[in-house]
Amino acid sequence: MSKAQPPRYNNLDLFKWVASLFIIAIHTNLFLDNPAGISAFATAFYALAKCMVPFFFAASTFFMAKKIDWARNSESNLLLMEKNARRIFRMYLIWMLVYTPFTVWIFLAAGASPVNTAWAVILSLFLGGSSASIHLWFLLALFLSLLLMMFIFGRQTEKMWVFLPVALLLYGVRLFANYFPLTSQEPFMGNILETFRWEMFTAPFYCFLGVLFARYEDVLREKVKWPVRLIAFLLLWAAGTLKYNWAPLAIPLHIAFIALVFSIPVGGNPAFFRTLRRASMVIYLIHVLVQFLWGKIYGSAVGTVAFLGVCAVSCAIAFGWCFFSVRKKPAKAGN
Repeated sequence: MSKAQPPRYNNLDLFKWVASLFIIAIHTNLFLDNPAGISAFATAFYALAKCMVPFFFAASTFFMAKKIDWARNSESNLLLMEKNARRIFRMYLIWMLVYTPFTVWIFLAAGASPVNTAWAVILSLFLGGSSASIHLWFLLALFLSLLLMMFIFGRQTEKMWVFLPVALLLYGVRLFANYFPLTSQEPFMGNILETFRWEMFTAPFYCFLGVLFARYEDVLREKVKWPVRLIAFLLLWAAGTLKYNWAPLAIPLHIAFIALVFSIPVGGNPAFFRTLRRASMVIYLIHVLVQFLWGKIYGSAVGTVAFLGVCAVSCAIAFGWCFFSVRKKPAKAGN
C-alpha cells in the first residue's frame, strides 16, 4: 500500500476549507451582535470555531508526517521538515509584506510618529503580526514548531515522543500567560505588545497531534473512531450548556474535534478537495485584509452581513487564485 492515498484525505481538505469560514465567523463576531445575549447555540458554535486553528496546525503537520520514513533514521526526514519550514517562513514573510501598508496606515491614522510606525512594522515581524495582521501568528507559530521538531526528532524518529513533554511545557506557558501579561507604561509599546499571541505556545502540541495521527492513522480510523465521535459530541453539548463557563473544556474539546475530523471518511474527486485545501489557506491569509476594507467601505466589519460579505469576497479571491495557478502549472497527483 502506498503512503499517500488522496481520496482518504478528502476529509482534511474539506474541513480546512470549513475551518477557514469558521475563523472568519470569529473575527466578524457572528452571532455575538444579538442584544438578547449569547444563546447556547452561539456558545457551542464558538466553542467549535475555537477548534479550527488547532485543527489547522494538526492538518499542516499531518501531510508532512505521512512522508516521513518512520522505519529508519534518515537525512531525508530532516530535509523534509526543513523544506516545509522554509516554505512556511517564506509564506510568512510574503504576507507580512502584503499587510505592511495597512499596518503603516493604521498606526499613522492613530497618530503614531513615522519612527514609531517603523518600529511597529519591525516588531510585528517578531511578534507574529500587528493589529492589521494579527492572524499571521499562525504561520510564525507553525514555522517555529517545525524548527523544534527538526531539532528533537529530525534525525532520530524514535525521539518523536520526546517532543510531547516539551510541547506540553510550552502549552503550560500559555495557560499561565494571563498572570504575566506583556504590558508597557508607554502607550505605543503597550499597543504593540497587546498584539502578541500567547497561543503561539500551544502550536507545538497541536502540531504533535498531526504527527501522531499520521503515524497511527489506522488505529484512529478503525479502532477508536466511535469513542472519539461520542466524546466530541458530548464535549460540544457540554460547552453549549455551560455557556460562559466552557473554557475548562477547551483542550479536551480541541483534541476530540481534531481526532473526530481525522476519523471521518469523505468520498469524492480528490482534485476538487485539494482545491478546497489550497483555497482554505488563501482565505485564512486574505480575510483580515478583506474585513478591514469591508469596514472602511460599509462602516462595519462585524455581524452577520459582514461575515457573509467577507466570506464571499475571500472565497472569490481564493478560488480565483486556485483556478489561475492550476491553469499556469497543473497540480501534481497527490498534492
